[in-house]
Amino acid sequence: MPIEELTDDHLLQRCLGCGSTHAVAHATLAALPAPAEPRVLALPECSACGAHEFLVRSASVDLDAVAPGSYSHLHRLLVDHAHAVVAARRTTSREHSDATMLKPDLDALRRWFPNGLTLPLPAGGDAKRG
Repeated sequence: MPIEELTDDHLLQRCLGCGSTHAVAHATLAALPAPAEPRVLALPECSACGAHEFLVRSASVDLDAVAPGSYSHLHRLLVDHAHAVVAARRTTSREHSDATMLKPDLDALRRWFPNGLTLPLPAGGDAKRG
Protein backbone atom coordinates (compact mmCIF):
# COMPACT_ATOMS: atom_id res chain seq x y z
CA MET A 1 0.00 0.00 0.00
CA PRO A 2 1.70 3.19 -1.04
CA ILE A 3 1.76 5.92 1.54
CA GLU A 4 0.31 9.07 0.04
CA GLU A 5 0.68 11.38 3.03
CA LEU A 6 2.10 11.50 6.55
CA THR A 7 0.76 13.84 9.19
CA ASP A 8 1.55 14.23 12.88
CA ASP A 9 -1.05 11.63 13.86
CA HIS A 10 -1.81 9.40 10.86
CA LEU A 11 -0.74 8.20 7.46
CA LEU A 12 -2.87 8.03 4.34
CA GLN A 13 -2.40 4.82 2.38
CA ARG A 14 -3.79 3.47 -0.89
CA CYS A 15 -4.62 -0.24 -1.10
CA LEU A 16 -2.85 -1.99 -3.96
CA GLY A 17 -5.62 -4.61 -4.05
CA CYS A 18 -8.65 -2.39 -4.62
CA GLY A 19 -7.33 1.18 -4.83
CA SER A 20 -9.28 2.44 -1.81
CA THR A 21 -7.67 5.03 0.46
CA HIS A 22 -7.43 4.67 4.24
CA ALA A 23 -6.25 6.94 7.04
CA VAL A 24 -4.39 4.93 9.69
CA ALA A 25 -3.53 6.49 13.04
CA HIS A 26 0.09 6.14 14.14
CA ALA A 27 -1.24 4.85 17.47
CA THR A 28 -3.03 2.03 15.59
CA LEU A 29 0.21 1.03 13.87
CA ALA A 30 2.13 1.12 17.16
CA ALA A 31 -0.50 -1.10 18.77
CA LEU A 32 -0.17 -3.82 16.11
CA PRO A 33 2.15 -6.69 17.06
CA ALA A 34 5.76 -5.95 16.13
CA PRO A 35 6.96 -8.52 13.58
CA ALA A 36 10.14 -10.52 14.19
CA GLU A 37 11.85 -8.56 11.41
CA PRO A 38 12.19 -4.96 12.68
CA ARG A 39 12.34 -3.50 9.15
CA VAL A 40 8.76 -4.67 8.49
CA LEU A 41 5.73 -2.61 9.44
CA ALA A 42 2.44 -4.48 9.17
CA LEU A 43 -0.47 -2.38 7.96
CA PRO A 44 -4.02 -3.05 9.08
CA GLU A 45 -6.16 -5.18 6.82
CA CYS A 46 -7.93 -3.19 4.08
CA SER A 47 -11.53 -2.68 5.19
CA ALA A 48 -12.73 -2.75 1.57
CA CYS A 49 -11.06 -5.90 0.17
CA GLY A 50 -9.24 -7.59 3.06
CA ALA A 51 -5.72 -7.15 1.62
CA HIS A 52 -2.98 -7.32 4.23
CA GLU A 53 0.21 -5.53 3.26
CA PHE A 54 3.52 -4.49 4.75
CA LEU A 55 5.94 -1.59 4.47
CA VAL A 56 9.64 -2.46 4.52
CA ARG A 57 12.05 0.14 5.85
CA SER A 58 15.21 0.80 3.82
CA ALA A 59 18.42 -0.90 4.82
CA SER A 60 21.49 1.30 4.95
CA VAL A 61 22.75 -0.39 1.76
CA ASP A 62 19.49 0.45 -0.06
CA LEU A 63 19.59 4.19 0.44
CA ASP A 64 21.42 5.05 -2.78
CA ALA A 65 19.71 2.41 -4.94
CA VAL A 66 17.08 4.71 -6.46
CA ALA A 67 17.29 7.99 -8.33
CA PRO A 68 16.94 11.04 -6.07
CA GLY A 69 13.56 12.69 -6.51
CA SER A 70 11.96 9.65 -8.17
CA TYR A 71 8.64 8.27 -6.92
CA SER A 72 10.47 5.31 -5.36
CA HIS A 73 12.92 7.60 -3.57
CA LEU A 74 10.17 9.82 -2.18
CA HIS A 75 8.10 6.82 -1.10
CA ARG A 76 11.13 5.34 0.69
CA LEU A 77 11.60 8.56 2.60
CA LEU A 78 7.97 8.40 3.76
CA VAL A 79 8.17 4.68 4.64
CA ASP A 80 11.37 5.20 6.64
CA HIS A 81 9.84 8.17 8.46
CA ALA A 82 6.65 6.19 9.22
CA HIS A 83 8.81 3.43 10.69
CA ALA A 84 10.63 5.94 12.90
CA VAL A 85 7.34 7.39 14.14
CA VAL A 86 5.92 3.96 14.98
CA ALA A 87 9.17 2.80 16.62
CA ALA A 88 9.20 5.92 18.80
CA ARG A 89 5.60 5.25 19.89
CA ARG A 90 6.41 1.61 20.68
CA THR A 91 9.52 2.55 22.63
CA THR A 92 7.57 5.17 24.57
CA SER A 93 4.92 2.60 25.44
CA ARG A 94 7.69 0.04 26.24
CA GLU A 95 6.19 -2.51 23.85
CA HIS A 96 9.09 -2.54 21.42
CA SER A 97 12.57 -1.14 21.11
CA ASP A 98 14.62 -1.27 17.91
CA ALA A 99 18.18 -0.12 18.49
CA THR A 100 19.02 -0.77 14.83
CA MET A 101 16.37 1.67 13.55
CA LEU A 102 17.69 4.03 10.92
CA LYS A 103 17.01 7.60 11.92
CA PRO A 104 14.91 9.51 9.38
CA ASP A 105 16.82 11.98 7.26
CA LEU A 106 15.00 15.16 8.31
CA ASP A 107 17.07 17.29 5.93
CA ALA A 108 16.01 15.07 3.02
CA LEU A 109 12.36 15.24 4.12
CA ARG A 110 12.50 19.04 4.19
CA ARG A 111 14.29 19.13 0.83
CA TRP A 112 12.00 16.74 -1.05
CA PHE A 113 8.73 17.63 0.74
CA PRO A 114 8.87 21.42 1.23
CA ASN A 115 5.06 21.67 1.38
CA GLY A 116 4.42 18.76 3.72
CA LEU A 117 4.78 14.99 3.58
CA THR A 118 2.46 14.37 0.63
CA LEU A 119 3.55 12.06 -2.18
CA PRO A 120 2.48 13.04 -5.69
CA LEU A 121 1.14 10.34 -7.99
CA PRO A 122 3.89 8.55 -9.94
CA ALA A 123 4.50 9.44 -13.59
CA GLY A 124 1.55 8.28 -15.65
CA GLY A 125 -0.83 8.75 -12.71
CA ASP A 126 -1.01 5.06 -11.85
CA ALA A 127 -2.01 5.23 -8.19
CA LYS A 128 -1.71 1.45 -7.80
CA ARG A 129 2.07 1.42 -8.30
CA GLY A 130 4.25 1.49 -5.19
